[in-house]
Amino acid sequence: MTFGILLTRWSIRLALLMFAAVLIARCAGQIRHHRSPAWRSVWTLGWLAFLVHVLSAFQYFHHWSHRHAIDVTAERTEQLIGWRFGEGLYFSYAFLALWGIDVLWWWLGGDARYWGFPRIALTIQSYLAFIAFNGAVVFEAGPVRWGGVAATAVLIAVMVRSVLRRRAGTEVGDVEMTA
Repeated sequence: MTFGILLTRWSIRLALLMFAAVLIARCAGQIRHHRSPAWRSVWTLGWLAFLVHVLSAFQYFHHWSHRHAIDVTAERTEQLIGWRFGEGLYFSYAFLALWGIDVLWWWLGGDARYWGFPRIALTIQSYLAFIAFNGAVVFEAGPVRWGGVAATAVLIAVMVRSVLRRRAGTEVGDVEMTA
């Protein structure tokens, strides 16, 4: 396996691992205003790993051809769902942009501003989670798919636990992810 293939595959695996870790920690109530800097760094490094994935995919798989990336996406989508849809690549671009905006928002706005808009954060991170799920579970196979299934199951379990605890009056989870 070449360096380019390894870089492309492992950068997305690392990005998704950090993405899932932060979402699960948020839902579990592990990220609070006074403990955010380390998690903010993990969130940022996850986004940077995703950026490396996108750049290396274009370098080593698509040879900087957007048309080729659209065609490959269309072929893969047709194989999986029977519908040729290369424009799905734009959802990945939106994922990269929104995650990047979220990273900047957290760094530039600080913890108080970042945590001050729970509905916006929930909307952005719900979209990101949906795209990450599709990328890891629907469009992948083998260990990556099973890792995505496991991370999704843990995230759902933590969210349910958080909601149940809030209803019982013992606040544990962040309102941002369970609102």
